[in-house]
Amino acid sequence: AGSMVAIFTLKGEAVALAEAQASTEEILSMEHGVVARVKRVLMPRGTYPRCWKSREI
Repeated sequence: AGSMVAIFTLKGEAVALAEAQASTEEILSMEHGVVARVKRVLMPRGTYPRCWKSREI
């Protein structure tokens, strides 16, 4: 925990730099939860279309 990590797309593109909140062993045993806190986003806005949208009521 506390290590700086990089987040990549499945195509190998760098998305962001983040600080790990759990160790590798903890992450592997987790079913859900926070594993990292984003510090800097590297990928330009609009590179990919939005996939997560808020519900319209």
